Amino acid sequence: MLKKSLLLTVLLLIGHYAIIKLYTPIEPGIANLWDSNLIKAEKFIYDQGIEKDIIIVGSSLAAKLIEDSLPKRSANLALDGQSIYDGLEILLQLKRKPKLLLIESNVIERKISESFINSLFSVVMYPARKKTNLLRTKNKPEYFADLAIEETIVKPVCEKFINKLLYKIFNPISEYYANREGKPDMALRETMLEITKENIDNIILEKKYEKSVELLDKYIAHFSNLGTQIVFFEMPESTELCNNSWANFRDTLVIDRYKSYNVHYSLNPNCAHYTTSDAVHLDKESATKFTKQIVNLISTFEITD
Repeated sequence: MLKKSLLLTVLLLIGHYAIIKLYTPIEPGIANLWDSNLIKAEKFIYDQGIEKDIIIVGSSLAAKLIEDSLPKRSANLALDGQSIYDGLEILLQLKRKPKLLLIESNVIERKISESFINSLFSVVMYPARKKTNLLRTKNKPEYFADLAIEETIVKPVCEKFINKLLYKIFNPISEYYANREGKPDMALRETMLEITKENIDNIILEKKYEKSVELLDKYIAHFSNLGTQIVFFEMPESTELCNNSWANFRDTLVIDRYKSYNVHYSLNPNCAHYTTSDAVHLDKESATKFTKQIVNLISTFEITD
């Protein structure tokens, strides 16, 4: 019985490896949000070496930056639904010494996700993932099973029998959404504005930022001692949210708190020059425009090889 179980395990692993070779691995954005962040972080941890010495950390706001337009030696560790502290902790765990560290200032109050960090640096899985990429999140068997079924069964059947019928039914709907591409969803925008404005008042009133900023102190001291150049930058949001009480408060907070360190600032962007998809996150056109600003900001720093 044991021999059969071992044989089955070996065959499954071989089959899994073969599927990975046959099909393109899943990319961030296709998986669920948790896995998508794990995939992005694992790519940095295992595939991107110390040649990536310009690092961006942030939330889903900075995750909108167009990575292909950033300098080749840079990596964007901004994670959807996460905080700057997750990216900073990854750098700390890896003992990386970035030459330039860009920290998004918009959500410095958001706490670190201990479960996310523990998942990345588990005592068992971290060394195991180093040894074989079979165990990395992007190579989960279910993703390849879905892709294999889609490519070998669903797609051929659809192309042969169903596509013409579906085209007649859904083409008018597709055209409608194509015409709306890049345009903000007004209902979502109003909801996001309402939620964000309510949170803004609570952050200052209830001092929700205090514990997180104490953690930030540790990271600023650590990377400053390594000789890393540190920049706080602010992502544009809708004009209704720019220069609000929390934005002004946090800008003053980080400037006053780290004046003894060699920290630089690129705050208060002109939000009127940018548009968002939901009042908080830049749409693609504005993300492209602001990425150019980040590239220009990076170019002002002397980064030696």
